[in-house]
Amino acid sequence: MTTRDSLSPHLRAAAAAILAHREAIRVTWESLLDLHPQEKAAQQAISEQLDACIVSFAGYLLGEDPSISSMADRWWDMGPTREQAADAAVALGLFAETLRRSLARVPGLRVDVARLVPAASEFARDVLGAIFVREGAGTSERDWTRVVEVLARVRRRRMARVSALTDIAHAVSTTQNPDDLFEQVHAACSRIFNGDDFSISLYDAATRAVVPHLLYVGGARRHDLEGQALGSSLHWVVAETQQPLAVADYLAACAEHGAVPEPAYAANGARPWMAAPMVQGDQTIGVIAVFSPLLPFDWEDVEILAGIARHTAVALENSRLLRQQQRRTEQLRAVNQLARRLAALRDPDTLLSTAVVLIHQLLGYSAVSLFLVDDAGDTVSLRAHSNPETARQLLGLRFPIGAQGPGIVAAVAASGQAAVVADVSQDPRYVGTPATADTRSETAVPILREGQVLGVLDVQSTRLNAFDADDLTTLSTIADQLAIALENARLFHEEHERSRALALMLATTRAAGSSLVLDEVLERLAEGLAEAAGVSNCAIYLLDEDGQTLMPTAIATGPRTSFDCGRLRGTVLRVDESPTIRSVLAQREPFSCCRLPQDSRDDPVLERLLAGGCGLAVPLAAKGRVLGLALVIAEQQCDEFTPDRIQLIRGVADSAGLAVENARLYARTHGLAIAEERGRLAQEIHDTLAQGLTAISLHLDLADAYLPHKPEQASEKVRRALELTRANLEEVRRSVLDLRAARLHQMSLRDALWRLVQSFAAETGIDAEFTAEGLTGRLSARVEIGLYRIAEEALCNVRRHAGARHVRVGLTAAAGQVSLTVEDDGVGFAHEDVGRDNGGGFGLMSIRERARLLRGTLDLSSVPGAGTRLVVTIPAEGVLHATPVGKNEDTTA
Repeated sequence: MTTRDSLSPHLRAAAAAILAHREAIRVTWESLLDLHPQEKAAQQAISEQLDACIVSFAGYLLGEDPSISSMADRWWDMGPTREQAADAAVALGLFAETLRRSLARVPGLRVDVARLVPAASEFARDVLGAIFVREGAGTSERDWTRVVEVLARVRRRRMARVSALTDIAHAVSTTQNPDDLFEQVHAACSRIFNGDDFSISLYDAATRAVVPHLLYVGGARRHDLEGQALGSSLHWVVAETQQPLAVADYLAACAEHGAVPEPAYAANGARPWMAAPMVQGDQTIGVIAVFSPLLPFDWEDVEILAGIARHTAVALENSRLLRQQQRRTEQLRAVNQLARRLAALRDPDTLLSTAVVLIHQLLGYSAVSLFLVDDAGDTVSLRAHSNPETARQLLGLRFPIGAQGPGIVAAVAASGQAAVVADVSQDPRYVGTPATADTRSETAVPILREGQVLGVLDVQSTRLNAFDADDLTTLSTIADQLAIALENARLFHEEHERSRALALMLATTRAAGSSLVLDEVLERLAEGLAEAAGVSNCAIYLLDEDGQTLMPTAIATGPRTSFDCGRLRGTVLRVDESPTIRSVLAQREPFSCCRLPQDSRDDPVLERLLAGGCGLAVPLAAKGRVLGLALVIAEQQCDEFTPDRIQLIRGVADSAGLAVENARLYARTHGLAIAEERGRLAQEIHDTLAQGLTAISLHLDLADAYLPHKPEQASEKVRRALELTRANLEEVRRSVLDLRAARLHQMSLRDALWRLVQSFAAETGIDAEFTAEGLTGRLSARVEIGLYRIAEEALCNVRRHAGARHVRVGLTAAAGQVSLTVEDDGVGFAHEDVGRDNGGGFGLMSIRERARLLRGTLDLSSVPGAGTRLVVTIPAEGVLHATPVGKNEDTTA
């Protein structure tokens, strides 16, 4: 049974499919033959003959055997020559492959193409047999057998080459990875040539080096030799001339061209060798080379290898462009992500450390560093590094800026131009460190703002020539973004520091002014100066009356300080013993003790006081007069205080100097007011107690005179003397209460009133309550003493006349006024009696007079049987600050 018979269930469908696609089959057949007749008539004849063969095969499938003999008749009617007969044999040999390729692309075909191909081969043999039987009349069968064998070998070789070229074309269009592409090219070439000794090398036009990337020796891949430049080999000759080269003796050709044989092949003796350049445009990309085990290569072999090399060059270029585009896309995505992250950062140190880590992670560079130019502009220092271990070793590394100085970074900072170093070992500017021993190539890009170099972005790699133009563009873009981010961070930091300085000055001024007690003012001032300086410790010294001695008056220390502050408290400074202190007080200018001479003999007092630390001496002055100085102390040696920081500290000190002067004036005024009040009390005692005692003495003298003769009158005088004694005793008690106002020299009005109410409750047994709202500072001395006296008078009236069970005393400050309220639930009195003094010596008239003297008002309301309410409201002289509304202090005694 023939192969055709095995297809009997599908013969009609197969024949129909072949006839339906005869045009596509013919075009495929012509492409496999690769025939290019010069004459149009010849081309037409070939097409007709191929078409006739396709139709005959369809008839053959349907059992039309005479079609074979008719094919032979048609062939011999053309009168073919031997060459034409050989070409026909080759063409028929490709018929089966033509059907396989053509019908494989037909969708929905119900015939198994794999089973149809053997039938096509059988058809081709039958036709060839008919042709050669007629052509070979008179020729022995053995001769024609040789012819058929030669034609078969030619057919197989051509089919292998066509198949290999097809596979390479497929690999070119689908393979993106160069390593995979090289393997597929080797596999395809091995089907055409012997691939046991085969190489694909890439050519670097910059260094003119040929480097094998795929190398087979004796059928085994030699990874150990790949990547090593070949030097002046025949590969280099092919790469430079951009022409294929085929030689019968590889070693002899090397000697002829002055080339060095490849070490891997030098011992193989005289062998044929062939190579073709991979050229893209006018640029050589690489070289494909192959050895023949025995026979030399012919022109067709060279053409095929050259075609493979051209296809491979296109694939490599496409792969390079694709990788370049993908890398560029990834870089742009990374730059965009980096810009978003950096835009959200405001702290410069956080910005720098985050930037190097992100650049390292997003772009994959081996090491990333950021250098900033210092304020003086003469050095550049490392501020951030992507490797934490390396950062600990290198942070603070400095280079002097200069084109001739050491360091690629310093040169870039000096010129403002980027530098790309393919091999750092060849650049004399490169400075290596143990932490960067693996560095092979480096790129440094300046960070510019309006033409001024802010710093340098430096990227290093462990590979030679690791950076290209795309890297430089990406890094320049990142550097521009860093410049913007650094500028924004700087502006934000300056604004933050400015706001902080204003807030700190305001807070310190408020805190120092919230009290008129000198010790409290100095303590708050010391804390504010330490905070402004950003250190833990501050000591304030005030000049005594002679102006030559500084006395320690306030010390502020941090919670975790290790500084011996006891030394500050126990040290009295003589101005004439310290040249630094004398200069600060005389010039009224701050002095940074970080610049203190190393020789302690220049200022032994200050050196002993600082004990190895550093600080800032700031004068305290007010109204043109020096009051003393503040010494801000850091526990360790540090950089000099910046001008902005010194200006802030000076502003705080100037504001606080006024608070110190006010506290001094207040203490002096308060003392004068108390002295004046004591004088008034003495006068009152003299005017009341002395007169009362005189009256008692007169009544007793009269009683003594009347006693023998007029005992009744004597008894009356004694009774009157007793009454005067009791009245004077009340005056003594009231005077004693007046003397208690001296407490105001040591405590606030609120505390003094609270103690007054407590004493009243304890002495009388009356339930008493005191509340204070709004007032937390100190009033002027006369206002505090006046309100305290009014409270005393009011409580004295309650004790004498009210018969109350409960008393409430309230002190309220609001809207620049202070009010004192005293109310009770006692007997009260009628409205017509409000203007009268109800006894008790001073009474309501004294309260009204005191309120008037304080430029205030008295509001008095009382209903018989419903108690009395007294409210005195006066301007709040000297009040410094008030508590928020709703913050109360209630005390019930």
